[in-house]
Amino acid sequence: MKLLLTLQFGAKKINEAIATARRIVEITPNDAKTQMLLGVMLADRASTPAQFHEAELFLNEARNDPAMTAQRHYGMGLLALHRNDGQTAVMELSEAARLDPAADVTFYKLSQAYRMSGDAKAAEKALAEYESRQKLNREEFGLQSNISQKPDEPDSYRKLAEYYDRNGRTEEASKLREIMNRRFDSSHKNGNSSR
Repeated sequence: MKLLLTLQFGAKKINEAIATARRIVEITPNDAKTQMLLGVMLADRASTPAQFHEAELFLNEARNDPAMTAQRHYGMGLLALHRNDGQTAVMELSEAARLDPAADVTFYKLSQAYRMSGDAKAAEKALAEYESRQKLNREEFGLQSNISQKPDEPDSYRKLAEYYDRNGRTEEASKLREIMNRRFDSSHKNGNSSR
């Protein structure tokens, strides 16, 4: 069922994901990760006091799991946004971004929180960070697509490795170059196919 939940959440089938998460929590009530995900999904949709309370219950159930700290702050930030409490949302989402700086969507929500709290300059900065990350994600996806479409072209691999280097992802660049070295011999690098 956890695979189903992951697939539903990834496909943005949130109603189905919520139902699946509820079933998982019934079966395994100590599953902090599922409780946290359920709490975040509910928080993102909450609009009534009862919905706020339910989301908060699930977020609090996983509060003692250190691996869930960033997600808990994110979920509490979403609740604060839906409660129109910009200052609390800024505090919670800032902490979520500090703990998990790779979570791009946090910066988008943080921009909303700053705007709600009246700090337009900070809102613009957070939104610019989010947009910059989205641009990088699109660039990476395009480079990965080039490899998928042209798996026999070393230039596609080289460009992705250079992208990784430019963005401080040297380990990924190194692994990609290892793949290139195994895949393409010196005659292919000179323009001759080694097939």
